[in-house]
Amino acid sequence: MKKFMLFASGVLLIQGARPIAIHAQEADAKPDKEIVAEQYLLAGTATRGCGESQLAINPLNPAIMAVSTMCQINQDDGKFQHDELQFERTPRATTTEFVITRDRGLTWTVIEDPMRAYFRRYRCLDPFAAFTPDGTMILGCEAHFPTTLSPQEEVNEAVRHAEQDYGGSSMIWSTDGGHTFSEPVQIISSYMPKELLGPFVSFAPVGSQGDRPQIRVDSSTGKIYVNGNSSAAEPAHYQTIVRTSKDRGRDWGMVYAFDSADWPGSGAAYDVANGIMGTAYVATAVPASLNVKCPCRVFGASTDDGKTFERHLITGMPDTPGGGRGGGGMVVIANPAKRGMFSVLSPTPNGIDSYLTEDTGNTWRKVASLPGIASTNIANLTVSANAKGIIAATWRVVYPTGPQRPAAGGRGLAAYQRTEPHVFVDLPDRFEIYSAISRDGGKTFGAPLKVSTAISPGVSRRRSLSNHGNDFISVALDDDFVHMTWFDDRAGFRGTWYGRVPLGDFK
Repeated sequence: MKKFMLFASGVLLIQGARPIAIHAQEADAKPDKEIVAEQYLLAGTATRGCGESQLAINPLNPAIMAVSTMCQINQDDGKFQHDELQFERTPRATTTEFVITRDRGLTWTVIEDPMRAYFRRYRCLDPFAAFTPDGTMILGCEAHFPTTLSPQEEVNEAVRHAEQDYGGSSMIWSTDGGHTFSEPVQIISSYMPKELLGPFVSFAPVGSQGDRPQIRVDSSTGKIYVNGNSSAAEPAHYQTIVRTSKDRGRDWGMVYAFDSADWPGSGAAYDVANGIMGTAYVATAVPASLNVKCPCRVFGASTDDGKTFERHLITGMPDTPGGGRGGGGMVVIANPAKRGMFSVLSPTPNGIDSYLTEDTGNTWRKVASLPGIASTNIANLTVSANAKGIIAATWRVVYPTGPQRPAAGGRGLAAYQRTEPHVFVDLPDRFEIYSAISRDGGKTFGAPLKVSTAISPGVSRRRSLSNHGNDFISVALDDDFVHMTWFDDRAGFRGTWYGRVPLGDFK
């Protein structure tokens, strides 16, 4: 496998109001447990906003961390609106930046994704990052919008007026802490051979490509899982699919669906540990023998990489889908310290509820609730766990300043005001970042802790291309800190911020 040396540069960090120039440091360093809690701008400038980040920590050396973030040219001219067409075929309008530290955040190195050039695409977005148990760094993004259409894509465009967002998720890996990388490898993409599609997977004619990939790594087996959300053809619905690699991303198995003909649904959240992949989603129907009216909240467990699932209703959880993205607002965390133990957290009008299974979904009980704040909304809930089973939940507390969110049933771009078919207008919301941890595998959580040191002056409720990335927060734990990244627009920059809090600061 060829290796690529990628261009690296320093990154400007902002703590409070004081800019500090940081130079790239190539030498690996030992972890520094004396670093104090802090937060600063990690990626983004006055002209290019960065967001939709994902943070990962090397399990063998927590001094090495990687952050993937999507960066786009600011183009709103002070207005909360954007034109999608301006970015589809504009070189470098949308790039992914990978930001790497080898000294636990003292210095950072920035590299730009090689996927666009390698696959001849205009854009690489929806990035992800992870480490395998042996310390291999995995970085990826979704490269699509080809610079030249293939014959099949030309026909599709002419006949079906497809949006030409052909492409798919791809990744690179590094075994030397991010100094050199492999060639890019495609994971899920448009027009995959039918021989690779498992039961109930049928990509729609418009050319599905697995939107919004999320990566998970099973620390017990080393397997890599990458999912995506695609348009299925038979029957026509929005479907979450997954693909697995047993050799650190070199080769990939079949594409499987999280739902099935008897348990159809979409927007699944998932996690993996101890050889079990668990997923939670809102099903539109379940087997008639259950005598349940749907929509229904469902948990599925697979021990064969998604080929088959054992599915159960999440008993006790309200059937009406809640707020948030994907899976009816639910997030899933697998406890690495106990096989078959999964938590499903879900935002409610009053806070966050947590449900627990210790037998891989056969039985459930409501175990904890995290309080909300009056006159605010909870958004972008995310969770993570370390090897000891300590769980961190992180979310935005949003202070609405404009019209309320679209009514239930509104989804995606269609749920927001348009001045033209491809131009979207939105008003900003102010927010703060909160987090809480569980030291008993999700049975109880301590009091929420306000992480951000200032209220964001206002981020578009729709993740507009001029304020990209306010949809997602990332959180990861080591033995000493809870590390987080999120999109913010403080200090005059629209970008990805990094923050950490000592575990001892949480109750």
